[in-house]
Parts: sequence; structure tokens; C-alpha cells
Amino acid sequence: MATKLFSGSKVLEQVQENARRARSVVEGLSRSEIFDPAITGKLEEITQSHLLAMAALERTGITRDRSSSELMVKVPFRGDASMFEFSVSGATEILKRTILQDDHILFAVPDSDAADKVTDETLDLIDGNLRLMAAAIANQQTVIEEAVRQGYEVRKRHFEEQDRRDKASKYRTIS
Repeated sequence: MATKLFSGSKVLEQVQENARRARSVVEGLSRSEIFDPAITGKLEEITQSHLLAMAALERTGITRDRSSSELMVKVPFRGDASMFEFSVSGATEILKRTILQDDHILFAVPDSDAADKVTDETLDLIDGNLRLMAAAIANQQTVIEEAVRQGYEVRKRHFEEQDRRDKASKYRTIS
């Protein structure tokens, strides 16, 4: 199925959504996890698992298959395929019919003397958009780390407040 590259939801909105999800994960941690001496590692793991993984084209692995009057260009990439679907301010719309797979992009170019030029121009547009996206999300780790820290503080205060109430109670509380 054809995909319109760089035309979906805004990448910065996705960073904010990932930060919200990371905070939600932290706010759902148990008492034992929050007070575990290894909590810093757990929080880092949560942060890392919510980062967007930038995609990068693998230009050395490009192949072309002839089909009628077109060449289908297969461009492998590494990273998260969903990065090609997000939009970013200043990105150039890729007008070619493209097919996005887990590890490669397919697009058609005319089977003509201009095939290499059209292929290179399309690849340059995609790379340019990926550079814009990388710049736009450069601070995503900071955003997600802050959300995780806030979630941790909220959860820790919750348990400390429970402990305070339990100590003040004349009845023994079992957690």
C-alpha cells in the first residue's frame, strides 16, 4: 500500500505523547520498585524505551527492479519505519508513490536516462527531511527524562504520604 512520506502526525506531538506514556509507566510502578536502590536504572530504561529511533537511509544497499516502464527503487534503512510517516516543519513533501516496509522504502522512477538523477533527487529530499526531523527531536531525551522524573516524584510522594498516614494511625496497615 502506498504511503505519503512525512505527512502524518507531527513528530513533536509524538515526542510529547511518548513523554506522557513514560510518565504513566512510572506512576504505575509499585512501592517496592519506587524504593528499590536500582530505581535509577529502571527510570533510564523507561526513558530509553520511549525515545523515537531516527531512521537513516542505507544508500549502499539500493537496488532497482524493472517493471514495465518504471524502475522500482528499493532503499534499505535502519531505525524506526514510523519516522517516515511523521511530519516536521519545513519538510519537503515527497510526491512519489512510495511503499514503506519495516526495513526499506520502495518508490518508482521512470525507466529512462534520467533514472539516476530522479533517484538521487528523491533520496536527497528524504535525507533532508530526516535531518530536519532529527533536529526537531534533538531534545526528546530531555523532555522524556523530565516527564519520568516528575512521574517518579509524584509516585514517591504518594507512597511517603501513605507511610506518614500509616505511622500516625492507631491501626496497623498492611501493604
